Amino acid sequence: MDLERNEKQKNTIPYSAGHDAKRNARMKRWWTPLIVLAASCAPSHAAEKPPASIKAFFEQHCYDCHDAGQEGDLNLEGRAWTFSDADSFEFWKKLYFAVKDERMPPEERPGHHASERFLNALGKELGKAEKRIERNDGRAVARRLTVREFENNVKDLLGLPYFDAASFLPEDVAKHSFTKSQDSLEFSSVHLESYMESNQTLLDSLDVYESKPESTKKAMRFVPFAKTKQKGDYSPGILKENGELLLFTNGYASHKTRRPGFDSRIEATGHYRITFQAKAIQTEEPQLLALVSLGQSVRQKPWVDLCSFYVAPGEYQSFSKKIWLEADSDLTFTHPNAKHRRNATIILTQPGLAISEVKLEGPFYDEWPLKRQQVLWGDLPISTRIVNERRRYAVRPAASTKAIHELIRRFAASAYSHKLTISERQLYVDLFDRSFAETQHLEESLLTTYKAILSSPTFIYKIEEGGELSQYDLANRLSYFLWNSKADRELLKLAEDGKLSRKTLAQQASRLLDDPRSMRFVSDFAEQWLNLDELFLTDPDSRLYPEGNKPLFLFMKDETTLFLNDLIKRDLSVSNVVESNFAMLNEPLAKHYGIDGVRGLELRPIVLPEGHERGGIITQGSVLKVTANGTVTSPIPRGVWFLETMLGTHLPLPPNEVPAFEPEVAEGFSLREGLKRHQSEEACASCHKKIDPPGFAFESFDPIGRYRDQYRVHHKNTFKLDGDVDSSGHMSDGSPFGNIQEFQQLVLRDKKAIAENFVDKLSIYATGTSLSFSDRDELDRIIQASVSQDLGVKTIILNFIDSDLFRRK
Repeated sequence: MDLERNEKQKNTIPYSAGHDAKRNARMKRWWTPLIVLAASCAPSHAAEKPPASIKAFFEQHCYDCHDAGQEGDLNLEGRAWTFSDADSFEFWKKLYFAVKDERMPPEERPGHHASERFLNALGKELGKAEKRIERNDGRAVARRLTVREFENNVKDLLGLPYFDAASFLPEDVAKHSFTKSQDSLEFSSVHLESYMESNQTLLDSLDVYESKPESTKKAMRFVPFAKTKQKGDYSPGILKENGELLLFTNGYASHKTRRPGFDSRIEATGHYRITFQAKAIQTEEPQLLALVSLGQSVRQKPWVDLCSFYVAPGEYQSFSKKIWLEADSDLTFTHPNAKHRRNATIILTQPGLAISEVKLEGPFYDEWPLKRQQVLWGDLPISTRIVNERRRYAVRPAASTKAIHELIRRFAASAYSHKLTISERQLYVDLFDRSFAETQHLEESLLTTYKAILSSPTFIYKIEEGGELSQYDLANRLSYFLWNSKADRELLKLAEDGKLSRKTLAQQASRLLDDPRSMRFVSDFAEQWLNLDELFLTDPDSRLYPEGNKPLFLFMKDETTLFLNDLIKRDLSVSNVVESNFAMLNEPLAKHYGIDGVRGLELRPIVLPEGHERGGIITQGSVLKVTANGTVTSPIPRGVWFLETMLGTHLPLPPNEVPAFEPEVAEGFSLREGLKRHQSEEACASCHKKIDPPGFAFESFDPIGRYRDQYRVHHKNTFKLDGDVDSSGHMSDGSPFGNIQEFQQLVLRDKKAIAENFVDKLSIYATGTSLSFSDRDELDRIIQASVSQDLGVKTIILNFIDSDLFRRK
């Protein structure tokens, strides 16, 4: 502020004593971010003045408070009409959004056409400036792979169902909700060391076989784990003399109730079929039973949920499932609803599960040798031995140098996302030769070479040239977008032959979307876009919401992911994210949502009853839990989430001098009365007229996503109902709504805004950058090209891929 005042004193006329100082102070709150920015980029009076149309808008709506005579405030009259440097560009960009979001001017708001003319004129100048920058630098800088991209690349390269890269690499930081944003993917010496450690441990741990393991079928005996360092949520078990295992939903692991396991580990990696008998006990409701693998190597996480079963009470039922198991892992059953209590005897009275007659058959193989062995060792002769009850192997040095060099080149070609140059091929061959000359250890030297390939910048970075993407860059951008990993052979061959035309790229995009690996994109995009990674950030208050449990919340997350996937597969309108006539449900979720007639654990599309309050992503339990704190709900976080996530509305941080609104009712004010008092602050009013309507509409749902008519409050050791829920309100344009359904219909008056926001999120995820001023025309083309298919989600994705937004750096 002092810097801004000093600049004004040098370049403006004296302060007008007749100006309304009180009003000037009010304006100051709104423009604080702009003033701070203006202080760092003083105007150059040699630069061009604003054009007549902009100057007329300023004279009518802005100069009254922000002309050259306002000491200590923003001087628009002296602002140079220049966009050539970053500070000036950011200044005019902030000004654009202040007017667009109706934060300025706060009084005597200009008419719609006046604002549109101003925004169009300013937007064109900002767009021109951005295009000049993009011509030189492109839209996004070189970016390292995210943890998931790196993990998927390694899994695809070596054919690994499991690989826990996150246990080694620093956690990715989200910017603009996405870890793929170019602003979040920094690289440091810590990252490099982490990649090298991960690759070393992984390559050392991969099991190799001298011959194909024989398939066997054996009975699995339960044994209690008296002591274990293995962490994870599990239910305590009691092992009966007849070999039957009892699991309960409540209790704790005393010396009589330990986590159960089996008498042997898995000896060989492969597919297995597990069969067993189970029944629910001490309950009339079906119970969840989970089969878990406890990993002993880096190839999988310490705790992998293999599959779940819905077990009914009564007689024993038979279950059978084909699963993939890694060598040296342990199996165990658990009751996912387990809640640990201090009193061990309480377990005997709780609902539970009985399991018996467990048999395991395998391993089976779809291909042999395993892909990991083919990629790393090819046809090199292998010998294995058992050391300390673990299989160890050695590569016999009987192969020719030529064969080993070819194996290295093949590995590098498979790892990299472009055609190898002669120098790249020779680089790793020379590395192997130097290592082998020093160590005379074939296996060690090969692993050292492989580690170097997987730790190289070419493997862990996405480097794209500016302008129109090359064929290889285009292939990999498509694959990292829809598969979250590098391009496969088919895409790379098309790139090598120069055949990735617009038509061919569209065909390849459809191929990738039809492949099961597209679920990587769907789940990762949904998690980041909708903040589903925060699903377990808070635990619900068990006294207020005893219905909440981890399996239910996991089903909620799967519901949202599969719902988005269904929109893509059936090319349903993007408006379904706000309102739909179906939901993706299984029996536990349907019961939670009050919908009858759904049986089993499989999530599938269920047509909703007429007038039901569910429908659309915004009414799904996952996002309703994410936007609550586990105890109470507040219209503000839910309103902000809706505006930013569904509509892409820019919301500034609240002014420092305005206290945060607390949802607790103190001093006798109701929630609405409290918000009304909060909105009386002029600095808050323009934002809250947008935030509060969706926030009020979402009051129909409690912190675990249940529909409610009344609030729950603490009462003794449980809860009671106290106070009616009012989910009515008025949109920012004054349109009234009485409930969530009416709110949804009002939002859908502008489906285009929903589609535009969806494209913006796709852009961040696919290219690392959000849409800018220079992208306006291309965005309009994407939307117009999708209108004929009712803004279908798959159509929008394909039109985005066909656009310059995707095809250029």
